[in-house]
Amino acid sequence: MNVTYLRETTPVARKFYACIWCQEIIQKGEKHVHQTSIYDGGFQDQRWHPECLAAMHRDYAENHEEEFPPHAFKRGTNEEA
Repeated sequence: MNVTYLRETTPVARKFYACIWCQEIIQKGEKHVHQTSIYDGGFQDQRWHPECLAAMHRDYAENHEEEFPPHAFKRGTNEEA
């Protein structure tokens, strides 16, 4: 698996989005992380709660797994939903 990050920003949401990690709604006006990347040759456009991105980094540090099932975790944790 190979990931190339193209861009990461922390915008304020202008509309509702679902977090890729927990599937909870990122509310209008809420600051969040927006990433674009190429993963195994495919373009990805993902939005995260900041605490969910931190949980993903913790999970990677513990398990060294780049892949994860989208919307499978509780907000801000690596505990399965």
